[in-house]
This record gives sequence, structure tokens and C-alpha cells, in this order.
Amino acid sequence: MKNTQINSSDKNKKIEKGSKSLIIYYNNKISKTDLVSRANAYGADVFYQYENINAIAVSIPDNKTISDAENFFHQSKV
Repeated sequence: MKNTQINSSDKNKKIEKGSKSLIIYYNNKISKTDLVSRANAYGADVFYQYENINAIAVSIPDNKTISDAENFFHQSKV
């Protein structure tokens, strides 16, 4: 599994980098571990895992569009 959490200064650097990011909310049909595994398999960098809500934040690879990523994760039944 990639990064679980990062400190706020590192997170700000990641966001300022201009990367394509998504916050992915999930329900009880998929575990956080499975979602992180799917994100890693897709090539996304999981840069934050929320603890108070069922969500992760990912950076989408340069060779994929936000729309492609949304479709992929939607089909993952999250």
C-alpha cells in the first residue's frame, strides 16, 4: 500500500504541483484496502486516507484524464 497519510506541508506541495486529484468516497460495498489497491493498480497515487469519512484522495497519472478516472472508480462500485 502506498502512503496512508502525509503531513500538511507535504500535502500542500502535492496539491500545488498542479496534479489532477480526486477525492473518492466509498460505501460498505468495498473496503478501504480494496479501494487503495484498485487505485494503485490504476496508477493513481493515494496521497491521503481520511479517517472521519469514507474517502481517499488520489492523484491521477498524467497519461489518464479525470473523466477516465471517474469512470474507472465508478465501475469499481465505490
